[in-house]
Amino acid sequence: MKPLEGKHIIGFIYGTELYGSERGNLAALQSMQRCGAQITVGVSSRIDGGGDVGKAALTMGFNILEVPYGGPLSGHSMRNMKTYRKRQYKRLRSVSRDLLPTLHAINPTHVLIGSPLAHAYLAIALFKLGKPIIYRMGDAPGTESWVQTILWNALAYRSSTIVAISRFVKDLVTKENWFYSRKSKVIHNIAPARPKPVSKSQVEELKQSKRNTQLVYVGQLTERKGVHELVTALIELNDPELGCWLIGGPAGEEERHQELIKKVQNSQTQTDIQFTGFMLDPRPYYQAADWHIAPSIYAEPCGNVHLEAKAAGTASLVSSKGGLPEAIIHGEDGLIIEPNASAIEAALQNLKILESTALGRKAKQSNETTFSSLLFDQKWTQVILETP
Repeated sequence: MKPLEGKHIIGFIYGTELYGSERGNLAALQSMQRCGAQITVGVSSRIDGGGDVGKAALTMGFNILEVPYGGPLSGHSMRNMKTYRKRQYKRLRSVSRDLLPTLHAINPTHVLIGSPLAHAYLAIALFKLGKPIIYRMGDAPGTESWVQTILWNALAYRSSTIVAISRFVKDLVTKENWFYSRKSKVIHNIAPARPKPVSKSQVEELKQSKRNTQLVYVGQLTERKGVHELVTALIELNDPELGCWLIGGPAGEEERHQELIKKVQNSQTQTDIQFTGFMLDPRPYYQAADWHIAPSIYAEPCGNVHLEAKAAGTASLVSSKGGLPEAIIHGEDGLIIEPNASAIEAALQNLKILESTALGRKAKQSNETTFSSLLFDQKWTQVILETP
């Protein structure tokens, strides 16, 4: 008998695209499913079927419940626009009212929520349902505005257990309110599961076309992710033996993204800098590259990219900020770098004297032990069994 047989968990996911938070919530639910739990996922009805999140959930064998989440709540509009405020209050009540009978019919044993905004639209229904809530906290506490502060505290207070995705995030929870630290624990992400095996022929093609020292970046091509600092360093190195694949999209920074592309084109640098666009499955690039790099200039909570690189046997250079360094032992299975152009440039110059294969082998070993799916399953099972 599996340890979670007889448990029925419903997970509410606000987003419709498969970014890190959505993948992480689905991975946690999939872990519970492996351990015997029945899973229902509340996806957004803003896009038919919940968008990419709904498709992924169906592929994983989950039941789907479409939820009419409203849009983001603006603090300025809530304070200054009476019509907007009345409409949002009505929406907050109506979503809970309409969903409550369905929730009673499903009768879950536990509720998993990864977003204070999702909880806001469900708060009344979940209070009346009376089931324990587990808050999988994939981002820092939302305290940039008074609305975010209220929403975050409402979910944190109501939760029976808070699961932070890094020690960095857990420390922020404690700093925000020491009371929450008593019910907080850490479960790091694992590399996201992909439905198909890696294309070996694509890996070989990439290896044939790459430079002697090849980097890969995967993620949003935005300033806070350190992409602009990285590109500046690559241009300045002007190294014909160095290459970098930049995989991802501009995520709302289209104008700055186009400026970055023109900067590369006008530089005439000998470094091979390629903007590949979004890739549904970047694993061939991880496997073909010598190094993975994640130079975020903001304190990223944790992320998945360096874990997927570990699974591919590729060592990472990660920013010293936030939760990224928690997965790296500097000089053993990766490198921790300062996220500015000069520091990145210096680190890339030193790569030629390092043995990427040896560090990559250690990275893969780390993934198979510290970040294994077995350990991940054990930790999530413990959370469910210890959350009354």
